[in-house]
Amino acid sequence: MEKPSAGLYLLRFMSNHAPEKSPLLRKLDEIMHRYDALQHSLSDPTVLANNARVVSISKESGQLEPVTTRYREYLQADREVEELKEMSVNVTDPEMAELARGELPDMAAHATSLLEQLKDEFLAAEDNAVDSFFLEIRAGTGGEEAALFGRDLYEMYS
Repeated sequence: MEKPSAGLYLLRFMSNHAPEKSPLLRKLDEIMHRYDALQHSLSDPTVLANNARVVSISKESGQLEPVTTRYREYLQADREVEELKEMSVNVTDPEMAELARGELPDMAAHATSLLEQLKDEFLAAEDNAVDSFFLEIRAGTGGEEAALFGRDLYEMYS
């Protein structure tokens, strides 16, 4: 019986012992799945019949969209980094392997940059969560024209 090569053994070991995701990436996965569920529920006729529910789902979806979009960009860049790593080692064509090794640092830097931006957006999403606000419009000086402008302003914001 032939003994498996060290590379094959390492590949099997790594596939069975995949590294755990960081808590940040696990939370971002949850947010992405929540966003997808919200988007799916917006196409449900029973949800669309309830205006209050549509508004609350739309608000939550709007809060999650920037983080989800950036996270998907990061996941794509991370997949490309993994593909370049694999190509630089497992490709039989030396020119392709060299090309992959040349592109790897730039793509890794891009993925790291996206992750840093994602951390900032993730923290900002908590701060930007505003459920309601008060807007006070007064006529001030100017008489009837100021009152008409105030009414127009109110209609614009409502």
